[in-house]
Amino acid sequence: MDHRVPVVSAADREVGDAPRLRAAPDVRSPLGACPMTTARAVTLRGAGPEDAAFLFRLRTDPVTAAMSFGPVPTAEGHAVWLHDTLANPERRLWIAEDGETPVGVVRLDRVATTAATVNITVAPEARRMGVGTAMLAAIDAAAPVWGVTHLVAEILPTNEASQRLFAQAGYTRTRPGVWEKGR
Repeated sequence: MDHRVPVVSAADREVGDAPRLRAAPDVRSPLGACPMTTARAVTLRGAGPEDAAFLFRLRTDPVTAAMSFGPVPTAEGHAVWLHDTLANPERRLWIAEDGETPVGVVRLDRVATTAATVNITVAPEARRMGVGTAMLAAIDAAAPVWGVTHLVAEILPTNEASQRLFAQAGYTRTRPGVWEKGR
């Protein structure tokens, strides 16, 4: 069985494993449709320790670092962050794949029973190819599986590309640097 086919079960939620979901950009969910159109689709699979090098490369990419709120991590700091992230029941970390190739990462942090912050990073080699659009569409399918119907993205004012992306995905700017979707 292809592990990238949608797999969602009670066991997935009980043990805290992230479900594996595939979503095209026209996905429908309690969050509403992602109104953007693109031919690209990505698969989300739960991240694991084996993804440490890929995640570290994304977190230390100069463009990503310039658009992030936190400092660029050291290798040791990243290892601690990944361990803590994977152990945190209020956080979901997915690797976005195009076929078998990792193209990005998505993180949801629960901030209320049905609300979570969403963070995405597209791999440098996959930027400007519709991957961000597809990742947000996949989140529209994945978030409700975790009981999340309200997503909040915090975006630096200088990150105009992400502001456009989230706006096109149906997020509304509710205050400077904050974009929300669903309720």
